[in-house]
Amino acid sequence: MTVQELNISGFATRFRNALADVLSDLKYVPPPFAHFPRGSCGIASDMLGSILNEKLEAQALYISATHRIENTSHAWLHYDGIVIDVTGDQFPGRPSVYVGQPDRWFDLWKVDRSAPRLAEYIYGYDMDCNRIYERLSQMVG
Repeated sequence: MTVQELNISGFATRFRNALADVLSDLKYVPPPFAHFPRGSCGIASDMLGSILNEKLEAQALYISATHRIENTSHAWLHYDGIVIDVTGDQFPGRPSVYVGQPDRWFDLWKVDRSAPRLAEYIYGYDMDCNRIYERLSQMVG
């Protein structure tokens, strides 16, 4: 693992842990996070990407894809040749945080035409999600 991958891996792990902590503190968990990590990959990736892009002046790209065999979707980040996936454990055998060169598992996914795009969390979607994003930004930034 390169120094850059180690730095991003640490940041991504802090983000994932902070997100789990924030969600466990809530009385009401908004729908995008109701079954975290399952179904939360898109919003989690946009939140992490926004924080990376703002705090580290990165250019993290949001990737969404459809599984080539199964009818499932997934989202992750791509930065400077590195994959950043903080919800991989919604799939059997995958780690909760994966940072590194794309492994063979990523070959099973067909990237959607709308991707890649600059990762960006957009306020206004859900007030509860906005509060989660603000807490995460303070915790890991």
